[in-house]
Amino acid sequence: MKREGTVVAHAMAALPDDVEQLKAIIQGKDSVITELEKRNSLLLEQVTILEKYRFARSSERWTDDDRLQLYIFNEVEGATPPELPEELETEQITYTRHKPKGRKPISDDLPRTVVVHELSDEQRRCDLEGCPEFGNCSKLRPEIGEQTREELEFIPAQIIVKHHVYKSYGEIDCETVSADESTPTVISAPREKRIIPRGIVTASLLAYIVASKFADALPLYRLERILRRIGVEISRQTMSGWVIAVALACEVYLDMLRGRIRAGPLINMDETKVQVLHEPGRPAERQSFMWVMVGSETDGCRIVLYHYAQTRESRIAESLLDGYNGALQTDGCPSYHAVGARKDIYHVGCLAHARRKFHEAYIGANRTGEANTALGFIKELYRIERTLRSQELTDGQFVEQRRKLSAPVLRKFHKWLVVMSNNVLPESLLGKAVSYALNEYRKIVRYLKYAYLTPDNNIAERAIKPFVIGRKAWLFNNTPRGAHASAALYSIVETARANNLDPFHYLYRVFSELPKADTDEKIERLLPWNMSGIPAYRKAT
Repeated sequence: MKREGTVVAHAMAALPDDVEQLKAIIQGKDSVITELEKRNSLLLEQVTILEKYRFARSSERWTDDDRLQLYIFNEVEGATPPELPEELETEQITYTRHKPKGRKPISDDLPRTVVVHELSDEQRRCDLEGCPEFGNCSKLRPEIGEQTREELEFIPAQIIVKHHVYKSYGEIDCETVSADESTPTVISAPREKRIIPRGIVTASLLAYIVASKFADALPLYRLERILRRIGVEISRQTMSGWVIAVALACEVYLDMLRGRIRAGPLINMDETKVQVLHEPGRPAERQSFMWVMVGSETDGCRIVLYHYAQTRESRIAESLLDGYNGALQTDGCPSYHAVGARKDIYHVGCLAHARRKFHEAYIGANRTGEANTALGFIKELYRIERTLRSQELTDGQFVEQRRKLSAPVLRKFHKWLVVMSNNVLPESLLGKAVSYALNEYRKIVRYLKYAYLTPDNNIAERAIKPFVIGRKAWLFNNTPRGAHASAALYSIVETARANNLDPFHYLYRVFSELPKADTDEKIERLLPWNMSGIPAYRKAT
């Protein structure tokens, strides 16, 4: 205690006697405290959001508790927030008890083998002790009905060897035939055209390998083990060579898809990281990028194209969209700013990305605060979109109704953003969300113009997700050739799935017919929407 008193006495002695100087010291301390409080608030947000990503559910869907708390914390310091849409204010919360789901029925498309279980005549014979002919009665119990059940039988995959024999034929020993130097002395049965001319691989085996890796995210080393279990030794290096070769063979087919996607009227784009180990002039740890383009035509046809590039500079987007005239929908990545400024491009923003940032601010504030208000506006916009999409409206009627209902909500949302931009810390999660939404606002509202536009870029994000899932399994590409091959084959697989075709059967048809397609008309017949007899894609639920 004596020592503490001495320290305090020395501190007091060091203070100036002048009142103004003391006030200046106190004001300086207050500003330091205020700055520390701001920093503490930002750090708490970061800790909360990191805990959410590490431990909490990843879904951004609102729960009933979220809806009930929507309007508890919606005050803005020094300003009155704009009025929320009436639909949000009067929303009724109902709870429905869902019956437990039973086993899903087995598809009628699967082949069935009927196994009949019945009793023999001896087992059906009369055995009643009261029968006058007990022991010798010839009467049988009559059939009165039946009970059924179904079970699934698994038949293991198998590989068969197709042993081709090409007969050769020699000269004709006939004096009446004159000798002609152009006539071959030996002729043989012609060899069929194949997607990979040499080797043991067939179109069906190639389709299985490509579908396994690019549709089912199976790395080649796992596929090597699977094939070994059924009696075939094929190394992953061999399969990798086949994958690169078949991707090169499909280049003419992909060129046609690239031409069709530029026909418009809409392209959605996104990109994600990919690591390529042996790239000339670059360290192995340097990140490259896989770009994706989703083209949607007015007749419902959809094309998904991947493209590998070392960077995500704007020049990549410009080259991919060279000659394109139509709508482009992306997130706020700067890579699209230059191409989006072109007069022939109608650049549309993504409302889902803005919502995601407000959701992070909502989580970072422990599910309280002003982010709720922004989520409410966005929720109302999506409710309007779903309602109108469910109605049988012409394109003109849909655009008119969407503008009538959504434009007032967007104006209120913008007014709220302007108010909040002056009342939140720019470094906070909410401040960053407000800044992003304001910067992207002019592009976000453009979806109101055409019926084929949607509020978000989710279609491109869903298209790139299979690649991201596969990347978690195989981690990296070994060479740029492998990365380009991956882009080509992901394009074919995802285009098939986007048009509701089973990837394996679609690949089998393409790999079988493409070597014989020597004209543009024959290649065009291999496009997904021109094919018939391909089973539908069965999406897991």
